[in-house]
Amino acid sequence: MKRFILLLVGFIFIINGYSLEKDTITVGVRSAPPFLMFENHQWTGASVDLWESIAADLKINYTYKEYTLNDMLRALENNELDVSISPLTVTSDRIEAFQFTQPFYITNLTIATQKESDSYLGAFLRNFLSPDFFKAMMGLLVLIFIFGFIIWIAEKRKNPQMFQKGWKGVGDGFWWSAVTMTTVGYGDKVPVTPMGKIFGLIWMFTAIIVISGFTASIASSLTVTRLSSSIEKVDDLRNVSVGTVKASSTAEYLKYQNISFEEYDNINQAIHALDQGDYKALVYDDAILTYTIHHNNLDDNLGVLPIKFNKQYYSFAMPYENHLNYSINIKLIDFIEGPNWRLVQEKYKMEIH
Repeated sequence: MKRFILLLVGFIFIINGYSLEKDTITVGVRSAPPFLMFENHQWTGASVDLWESIAADLKINYTYKEYTLNDMLRALENNELDVSISPLTVTSDRIEAFQFTQPFYITNLTIATQKESDSYLGAFLRNFLSPDFFKAMMGLLVLIFIFGFIIWIAEKRKNPQMFQKGWKGVGDGFWWSAVTMTTVGYGDKVPVTPMGKIFGLIWMFTAIIVISGFTASIASSLTVTRLSSSIEKVDDLRNVSVGTVKASSTAEYLKYQNISFEEYDNINQAIHALDQGDYKALVYDDAILTYTIHHNNLDDNLGVLPIKFNKQYYSFAMPYENHLNYSINIKLIDFIEGPNWRLVQEKYKMEIH
């Protein structure tokens, strides 16, 4: 009888173990390129590659279920969803409602806006007359004058035919310095004194470095900048119409900053509205914004401003009642520390972390 009971208990454990292994959990997803995308009737993206590797190692059976962001957060809080592999940002409010895994990607908030329709000629002329251009030119002229003046001091006594006395000689030195910097090499002004040759040699090598730097500066000031220049920092968002994704951590940030904004159900809706001119600035996660604009072939119409703020940590999420967190965390850390995570980021053209 005792042996029978032991066999029965063992059989129950075997059945339960088999049942647990065969249970199918629900994995929450939502469109968030390049982390989650529904293409060719299946979910793909960096989060999918990461999750499927973890699930294979842990022998987890699962099925994907699509949610809006708001519904996903509610399902996690109410224990109606086993795991969310959507790239959720870790916030204090969310930690109170459900648990997160180790962050697997770090990004920032940024701003996307329409590119200006101003003509290239008009923008070029405006930038040509800009303060930045004149600053670069003035700096270049001062540097040419300094070395020209040094050469004139060294040459005016022993080489008066080429470097005259007085202001004419200063002009000769300026001319020689400019010709030398631009490597034109007319040869009408040549230093003959030892001191003049030494400074001439120094200027020749220095000019190679200096001219490249000033050329880049001038070219930058003349580049036609088509992105809106009215937004240069976060505070400028208070002066324009703003949009973001509903229930996102970005929305929470904008509320905290007392910045008014319109909400959209997902990033594709928000980008479409921005492209249509419904509002001025779309604030969202840099990685998702950059990828989505490029993926939708909107690079000619929309652009991401060089403004980064409010660092975002992406993680998977689970209800507190779910005890898979420890096992998933171990496999997740193993994956992102290994070479395959870098390959995934390269595959989806993400910034490597």
